[in-house]
Amino acid sequence: MVHAVQPNLSLGEISDTEITLPPDDLMNKFKEIVVPVEQKINKNTTQIRSLSRLRDTLLPKLMSGEVRINNE
Repeated sequence: MVHAVQPNLSLGEISDTEITLPPDDLMNKFKEIVVPVEQKINKNTTQIRSLSRLRDTLLPKLMSGEVRINNE
């Protein structure tokens, strides 16, 4: 029995395909670069959401005059 994953490509052909992985030291160097970037992206995303909620809460109050800002 042949289960088609893609036209003209069977599961047997996929399972017979060899995948070469990079050496561990290269993977570790990649992680050293990528992990801090991902952490920064996640932190920025959290801050963006927080600031967006704050904006969405304050803007209507500012526009209605319910909240005023002292410019001094």
